[in-house]
Amino acid sequence: LWVRIAHSGGRIGYQRKKMLKYRVSVEGLSGDSVKRVARAIDAFQRLDRDLNLTDEQRTILLRRIEGFKADIEVEKGKAYLVSGNFAEASRSFGNANRRRRSIKLAGISILTRVFPKLVLKLFEAKNADELVFVQKLDGHTTPQ
Repeated sequence: LWVRIAHSGGRIGYQRKKMLKYRVSVEGLSGDSVKRVARAIDAFQRLDRDLNLTDEQRTILLRRIEGFKADIEVEKGKAYLVSGNFAEASRSFGNANRRRRSIKLAGISILTRVFPKLVLKLFEAKNADELVFVQKLDGHTTPQ
């Protein structure tokens, strides 16, 4: 919506004050982080298809889609990590790093390969409130 408004010439401002609180629950659509990011990719692909974008705008949009694809790989990595499939977790974090070059992602990918249980323990300690949203997998299931 906001991109369409801006594209049609509308003015958009920024407000530092919190205007609303985004509520996320496991049962709701927002609770599945992989599907949430997949919906964002779909929305941006529709913008690319439906709007008459300049080359510069399309480049920015496609770069953002690549960022979303990296986000999906990170979410898959978390799911694999929590499920104990450390090789797939490392692979997903590495895929995310290839899409969005980051020292942090590269480090997580390597550390997951070398010290997987330590990475899991640190993730669980740092993200205790997020764990309920990470997809639970068996060792061989691919997240959606």
